[in-house]
Amino acid sequence: MADAIDRLLWTTPALGFVPHCRDSDALAGETPVLIGTDADALRSADVMINLHTEQPPAFARFERLVEIIGLDEAGIEQGRARYRFYKTRGYALQTHDLRPHAD
Repeated sequence: MADAIDRLLWTTPALGFVPHCRDSDALAGETPVLIGTDADALRSADVMINLHTEQPPAFARFERLVEIIGLDEAGIEQGRARYRFYKTRGYALQTHDLRPHAD
């Protein structure tokens, strides 16, 4: 998954570039977008995009957390479990359903 995201950030948009590197890279301290699992590699904690099936251990350090929910039954149930986890801890939650809908 990290490799795919890395490739997309190099090529999308075609005429743009998002400065990024892996969280283990020597330039991680100077790069605004990090790809990886080491929250301690960050110099600031603005936004975390969680692609894992469980809530990340360091999520509370971030101003915002974006959760990507899978479309299969397992992904949906895992997303619901994470939602309940955050809700029971009093976090303000906002959802966005980006699934394509038939008109």
